[in-house]
Amino acid sequence: MNVQVEVRLQEDGYRRPVDQLGVLDASYFGSAELLLRRQIDSPCRFDVFALDRLVEQPMHQFGMFLFDRCGFFQAGSLCMDPVICAWLLQRTAGLYQYRNPYHNQLHAIDVTQAFYVMLQQPGIQHKFHLNKLEVFTTLLAALCHDVGHPGCTTKYLCLFNHDHFFKAYNDRFRELRKDDSKGDIQFTLENHHTRMGCSLLLQSGLMETLKLTEQQRMATVQLMSDLINATDMDRHKSLVEKFQADLLRAEEARQADSGSNSEPNRGHKGTVKMDLLELIIKCADIGNPFREWPICSAWAELVCQEFYRQGDLENVCRQRFMSSEDLLKVQGVFTASLKRDTQVPQVQVNFITIFVLPLIQVYAQVEATESSRAIQQTVEQNLQLWRNAELHEQEEDYQLLGPRADLLSPLELNQMLASCSTTRMCGLLLGARFELSAWH
Repeated sequence: MNVQVEVRLQEDGYRRPVDQLGVLDASYFGSAELLLRRQIDSPCRFDVFALDRLVEQPMHQFGMFLFDRCGFFQAGSLCMDPVICAWLLQRTAGLYQYRNPYHNQLHAIDVTQAFYVMLQQPGIQHKFHLNKLEVFTTLLAALCHDVGHPGCTTKYLCLFNHDHFFKAYNDRFRELRKDDSKGDIQFTLENHHTRMGCSLLLQSGLMETLKLTEQQRMATVQLMSDLINATDMDRHKSLVEKFQADLLRAEEARQADSGSNSEPNRGHKGTVKMDLLELIIKCADIGNPFREWPICSAWAELVCQEFYRQGDLENVCRQRFMSSEDLLKVQGVFTASLKRDTQVPQVQVNFITIFVLPLIQVYAQVEATESSRAIQQTVEQNLQLWRNAELHEQEEDYQLLGPRADLLSPLELNQMLASCSTTRMCGLLLGARFELSAWH
């Protein structure tokens, strides 16, 4: 069959082949562009897995589409070179480890899209008037916020002698590893991401082509560094508490001024721009639960796979490389990894309840828009679905094992689970009291 291909001058000035069937281009760019046009502004429907199936270089396609949409390539006071931006995106994607189930370039794309949607809300653009350079820097920070992630936590790297990873970022690493109570090792991985991301920006030569002043360059690097460091989970609680206190003071001021003509949203106006940007990137970073259920559940499986893998690595390292004295010192610190017998619904219920929902509720109060309400509603719906899944698995486990589950010997339980899949076996082991080493 002969397929007619028409070359048409697009509105943006690029000459692209227009394929009526959408099958000629090897990267399926026509289909990918259609998907991005439909979902780029949606806070809950963005499906990065579909984009990954359509194109070979999802970060490049997504980044160029987003930069073009933001007007970074248009002639004006800040016109960026598309070739440099393409190089920057390809280099960034290459530094994400594809072997990581969760912390890979797809996670970076997903976070950046969520950050972009929140950045377009009226409370940000109209009240703080971000210029084009600031918008570009914030989006690049979102793309680079986990660049070079090793697929494990800072605590794991610290405990198992990854000196080469820390020497460039923390001079006190050796002291901290000997006695964790002597200091704080937070921001180690975030410093790694910051250094790699800022290095890519400097190597690209983009700031030279834009002819930025020294002050503008320093401000750009500082903004990028602050936003990447804000994604550290150790800062999560303090950030939420800070905004909750600000909202409480704003409400008290609103009630005090209810009889006057003063604006009721004084607390929002008084919020520092940097704090609000940190809040947004935090919401985007842990924003998988505000995606629609099929996407949310897929991300949950991937993040648990990565934590399971770290748990397996910890078991190997503890058995092979750590003495009994060292094991006593680090006992109880493996809080970021998961054992294989931990079910995904249980993990998600705890994660959403403790971390995601309080943060989203704060964001919905700070930025009371239709988008924020949709995000909060989706999180609450997904939380209920995870709770239902958790209850369903518990009921199935009880029906299969029965009330004698706690009395089964390892041999009897092994025979009962012989026909079960690995995933179901992990779930069934939750209620049985015995040492795993007795039946392995």
